[in-house]
Amino acid sequence: MKRYGADKLCRVLNDWGITCSIKRVQRHMKLLGIRSVVVKKYNHKANHEKVLDNKGNI
Repeated sequence: MKRYGADKLCRVLNDWGITCSIKRVQRHMKLLGIRSVVVKKYNHKANHEKVLDNKGNI
């Protein structure tokens, strides 16, 4: 299963010969209740807490 947002959908429709703009695709997606799946990128700065030295092996 692939993920499509308004810009990707617009590109595919234009490739198929259906002329449309990104705004038009966004409007239709909003009317139909379709939302793209957004995956957050990995942030290596999110976990910069100190590592405790008193932990032992379990």
